[in-house]
Amino acid sequence: IANVMGKAIESICLYETVTFKSFITALLSISKQKYLILLAKTKLVKSTFYINDFNSSAEARLIIEIGNSEFTFVILQEKTFTALATYQIATVNELNDLLASENLLHHNFSKVDVVYNNKESVLVPTVLYSSNATNSYIELIYGDTFKGQLKTDFIYKHAIQNIYKIEYTIQKAMFTKFPSATISHQYSLLPDSTGLSGTKLFIVFYQNKFSVLCCKQNQLQVIQQFEYANAHDVTYYLLAIAEQYTLDVNEVELQLCGMINENSALYNELHKYFKHLSFQPLPDVFDYVDDIQTLPSHYFAHTFLFAACV
Repeated sequence: IANVMGKAIESICLYETVTFKSFITALLSISKQKYLILLAKTKLVKSTFYINDFNSSAEARLIIEIGNSEFTFVILQEKTFTALATYQIATVNELNDLLASENLLHHNFSKVDVVYNNKESVLVPTVLYSSNATNSYIELIYGDTFKGQLKTDFIYKHAIQNIYKIEYTIQKAMFTKFPSATISHQYSLLPDSTGLSGTKLFIVFYQNKFSVLCCKQNQLQVIQQFEYANAHDVTYYLLAIAEQYTLDVNEVELQLCGMINENSALYNELHKYFKHLSFQPLPDVFDYVDDIQTLPSHYFAHTFLFAACV
């Protein structure tokens, strides 16, 4: 095991998370637009986005992305996404309240997919993977204080094992609500959902963190996650990745998803150092109700991309 671990660390695709004392609020400069954004008035947990054109009489599939502080779900009916909602959750009690009170989650879905994006994850090349050392991989990076359910996803197209832990109380809440759900991790889906072509950084922004996939000459280099307090933090980490993997900032493309706007300080800061920035469009393999199409396409493009991979 020690020999396997030693070799794995040298070539492993890891992500690191740096914790800050303060957090940035979501970069949302949205007003006077025609799409539906509702703040729940009576629920303990409030939605940031809420679009509901759900047909309760038709077959439906539910896709959930959940992290330590965010919960997003979309509903797919035939080839059309008919509902979307995202919530900020601070505690497992808020998660339980949400699962109990959100009416759209009470439907009898034909399939439920739950995608976790928590930081406790290690990507290990299959040739260096040992099932006997699974827990050791996590503990080597994150220590033994984090208690959670250990899971492994095999990313077969890229010969990588994704080893991750799900916090016990979150796992219990989700399993109680969706006992038959298919479970996966964000980093298991990113390589296929983004398409490993060319040289690029594919970035998903959340309220106080971002995930980044680095692809160089069609090859996956690393997937990492960082927490950030301001735009300077983001550029610092991305420039560090560019330096580590010898990416030319004048040539590499940044593909942006999630909570970032073109007129934001974050976008402007990125553009100071990187010349090629683009927003991820909606996947054309699906259709979308009008309210979703009116949203900036990149806000939830990654979530819709996941739906094509699970």
